[in-house]
Amino acid sequence: MTVVNCNAILHGQLSQLGGTYTWAQIIALAECNGVYTNYDQIICLIQSAVAPNTDKWTGLDRTIIIFDTTTIPADCAIKSVKLNIRLKSKGDQLSITPNGRFYKATPASTESFVVGDFATIDGITPYTNLIAYGDVVVDTWYEYTFNAAGIAAIVKAGKTPVGFRNANYDVNAVAPAWTANLLSWLNFYSDIGSSKPYLTIDYRLSKGQRWVSGQYFYYLDENYDKRRITGTDTLANGTIAGQRWVEGTEWHWIDENLDERKVE
Repeated sequence: MTVVNCNAILHGQLSQLGGTYTWAQIIALAECNGVYTNYDQIICLIQSAVAPNTDKWTGLDRTIIIFDTTTIPADCAIKSVKLNIRLKSKGDQLSITPNGRFYKATPASTESFVVGDFATIDGITPYTNLIAYGDVVVDTWYEYTFNAAGIAAIVKAGKTPVGFRNANYDVNAVAPAWTANLLSWLNFYSDIGSSKPYLTIDYRLSKGQRWVSGQYFYYLDENYDKRRITGTDTLANGTIAGQRWVEGTEWHWIDENLDERKVE
């Protein structure tokens, strides 16, 4: 078992600000009109329009975070993923109790963001449980466990995008109660010093994987446990696994399944 922390290395605040839209219109926009890269907030935000634009909305923010998962081996089995993040601020001027959640995101690139990425946080595939407005406190760290979809989305030996959206109004397509020119939001720290978000990933190398370290051969057994092949490793039938020899310039050995193997 190996546990590693994978830091956030990039994030984009995808912000629609300006104009007047119905709720159905603003959440369905294919593009936003502002992208703020590595600005110190990971935010979901709702802003109502000024009077007399009753039941109209002028602001909606979503965020995509890119985590560096290049240290996760391509041939490993990921057992669990936890997202660790610290709340920076929250506010509810609209009195709508905004909740948040982390979702699947498919931005055009993991190196930069564009306005079209606003529509790539799908809202259909949540990675974590709901982040309830009343359950989070400013300047407190929180740990959110990924579900099976979130674990499967980790890009091994690469970079992993994760989206953040309002859940109870934006994703659910439910119009909030309207009051003129007010804001409601949840906002986490992004990349400032010790408050940088990170993923804690528990992984194991694939069963049966074999390698040489020093003079010994190792493999992972059916329980993903590291085993060293020696002359004393025996199977139930008494045949010795781990017997090894040299043929010319090549090492050969008998693995735990009594198959002859050659070190490539």
